[in-house]
Amino acid sequence: PIGTGLASHGMNQHGLSIGDMTLNATEYQSHTDEDLVKCNTKIILYVNLVNYVLSNFKNCEEVCHAFTTKKDEYRIINPFYSDDEKEHPFPTAFLFHFPVHDSYGNSLVLEFIKGQVNVYDNTQVGVLTNDPQLPWQIENLTCYIGVTPTNAMPFKGNQFVINNKSQGTGYSSMPGS
Repeated sequence: PIGTGLASHGMNQHGLSIGDMTLNATEYQSHTDEDLVKCNTKIILYVNLVNYVLSNFKNCEEVCHAFTTKKDEYRIINPFYSDDEKEHPFPTAFLFHFPVHDSYGNSLVLEFIKGQVNVYDNTQVGVLTNDPQLPWQIENLTCYIGVTPTNAMPFKGNQFVINNKSQGTGYSSMPGS
């Protein structure tokens, strides 16, 4: 948002990029008062995660290492959450998953489900949409095996030929094709 110093998408000088995309299943990590005073626990408000990643990492390998091997050192929290919305002036905050790409062609996705960080290698697919979670998106790709960027070839029967009269026939099995 303009004027806040918060980035929702960005790229750093090393070619690492990150963004946020809607994921309604998101449940950021919990934290305790003890976590707040631990010197080795980094409490990061989810709205600062894009800035933090861009400022502290050079590639997907470093991001993956931080949020898997050193995951106990980080808590990505939602500062706007409240069990009692009547006492809390803020609406439920935006819920996101975070696609990360680097200059080496690597890609990963950070998702926070049931208070746990999930780091997925997404190098083979390389793209992410808003809802739903990445594992479902990957599984759903099996529904589109026959999709092609080229138009269908004319159909030739014994006594006739059927030609395409429009563009995009290779996408006919896609929703909204």
